[in-house]
Amino acid sequence: MSLKWIKSDSSEQRTMDCYRSLNILAHAQLDEIDIGSLCGGQGICKGDRVQTRPEQRSLFSPPTAAELKYFSEDEIKKGWRLACQCWPTSDESEDQPEMEIFHSFPSQRL
Repeated sequence: MSLKWIKSDSSEQRTMDCYRSLNILAHAQLDEIDIGSLCGGQGICKGDRVQTRPEQRSLFSPPTAAELKYFSEDEIKKGWRLACQCWPTSDESEDQPEMEIFHSFPSQRL
């Protein structure tokens, strides 16, 4: 399985291997994509907001208590997640569709 980073304005994309042992923030760090985490992945700064495709929900871990506290029910339904709290449920060795992550920081390079 692969993970595709898509800039929020869809102007740039990057694809990388996906590992179940890493959360989405760690995937970003591995690929040198700065998505704004200020708390080191503790789920308290809310700086690492990303959006997944709602129809791909089953490819990610369920929202955590921190995410349910931060995001509204509607935002959760629209696929908003904290990258440090979101884990893929499959890895690169499994035959699954490409997981897409929308990066909401247009000023940063992919």
